[in-house]
Amino acid sequence: MSPPPPLRRTPSRNGLALVPAAIALVAIVAGLAGCHSDPPAVSGLLVATAGRLEVTDEDAGLVAFGGPSDPVVALTAANGRVVAATAVGAFVSSSKADTARPWTALHLPARRVGEPMLMSLSPLGTELAVVGGDLQGEAFELLIVNLDAGTSRRIPVARGLNGPPSWIGPTEIGVVVIKSDGESGMAGIDSRTGVVSNDVLDARVASISADGRHLALDDPRTGDVLVEAVDGSSRAPHGPVARLVGSAGSAVESVSLSSNGMRLGAVRRTDTGAGSIEIFRLIDAGWSLVRSLPLSDDGPVSIAWFP
Repeated sequence: MSPPPPLRRTPSRNGLALVPAAIALVAIVAGLAGCHSDPPAVSGLLVATAGRLEVTDEDAGLVAFGGPSDPVVALTAANGRVVAATAVGAFVSSSKADTARPWTALHLPARRVGEPMLMSLSPLGTELAVVGGDLQGEAFELLIVNLDAGTSRRIPVARGLNGPPSWIGPTEIGVVVIKSDGESGMAGIDSRTGVVSNDVLDARVASISADGRHLALDDPRTGDVLVEAVDGSSRAPHGPVARLVGSAGSAVESVSLSSNGMRLGAVRRTDTGAGSIEIFRLIDAGWSLVRSLPLSDDGPVSIAWFP
């Protein structure tokens, strides 16, 4: 088993005091003891890279998932539903099939060749958010697709697009944008009203559990992953933030929390382009690294938990 990363406790975003060091040490020791008593929770992480769609098994090996016929360039998943973007610019969806997995085409606007496939499924897997437009442009469009009803709506956003979408609440989508002052930050877009709020999170990527009570995000200044317990409706933090420290010179490319908030996947890259997929589990209120999978190249990688 890979050793757990250094774990620091930082104040929560509302400025609460630090947890005493002795309590933090007990939590870490308890987490390590749990690692030895329970099998690693490493199965079920979907990975799309180099055109392949794979999933981790119980030993953290990557095995074929049964993807669409065309190479997969991006994926998102939630609550048993998977949406994949293919190399031919198509979007396909599959849900809740345990054996033969059928894939159904989604009728979305055509994508230009080479246009980034930036998308995210809502925590319950019912709505798909897709952003379209030029990176660092003057504006972009957010498309919200109701996958059950087959309907969609467009939300124009008068800001520059600078990153992928992430659902950060039942109806709110976070997107890294370039604001009118030229600074970059994560804006929150209400999928019902279209209202855009600047600087809702100090992060570039984020992931929230299905019940809205666990939030994972990156710390752009340090390259660490932050995980905190939050209020399901307001994202108000409860207690200290767990900081999962990355190696020197690394940055977080993406994060994915499982639906119950007990498993976490993170893609890290170093300044040389080398990367890895790290898998954590929550044990006795402490996060522990249970596997680290090296990436073979510097191409795009998508991760998401299934189911």
